[in-house]
Amino acid sequence: MFEKQAWKMNGFLALLLSLITLFGAGYAFFQVQILAGILLIIVFVLMVSSIMVVQPNEAKAITFFGSYIGSVRESGLWMTIPFTSKPKVSLRVRNFNSKMLKVNDIDGNPIEIEGGYSLRGNADQVAGELAGEIQERLKSAGVEVIEARLTHLAYATEIASAMLQRQQATAIIAARQKIVEGAVGMVQMALDKLEKEHIVELDDERKAVMINNLMVAIVSDRAASPVINTGTLY
Repeated sequence: MFEKQAWKMNGFLALLLSLITLFGAGYAFFQVQILAGILLIIVFVLMVSSIMVVQPNEAKAITFFGSYIGSVRESGLWMTIPFTSKPKVSLRVRNFNSKMLKVNDIDGNPIEIEGGYSLRGNADQVAGELAGEIQERLKSAGVEVIEARLTHLAYATEIASAMLQRQQATAIIAARQKIVEGAVGMVQMALDKLEKEHIVELDDERKAVMINNLMVAIVSDRAASPVINTGTLY
């Protein structure tokens, strides 16, 4: 069933016509025209009973003996079809806050959802899909979903500690990877500089020792303690 516009006319005009009908009925009774007076009284009652008031942010669903014949959304005073029921329907925008839910991905993590979207990084996309899902289920009730938003995001209590350790491990690995990449570059630059400036001639074994010492000094998370070697490698 789809919404449609019901027939209506200006309520003030209808009220004026009903008053004229009432005066006409009184005049008919005065002229002893009983039948005409009764008919005019019936018309007056029908017109007055068909007048309705539509408040702002409301609508009237017009039903005729249980059958839907249309709606009136415009606020004001209106007259519609006689012998109809006119229940009001709220058009106000309402906020509904649902209880907190746990959302897990295929790995059981409570933050990520399937399909590559993250509740932290793709909140707008997730909210848009959520609004579409809600609208699909509520359209049969005539409810229009304007917007859906995520207002709370947190790790599940039972795995919060494990997720924190996982984050810390990921950060440490990423940092170590950057340090190693930088250390390799610095060692390569040092070797190239020594060879270019002809400061010292290094064979493969001495290069290996130098690379080892430089990598240990750069990559170590503690300050290096240099050892002065006064001898030779051979």
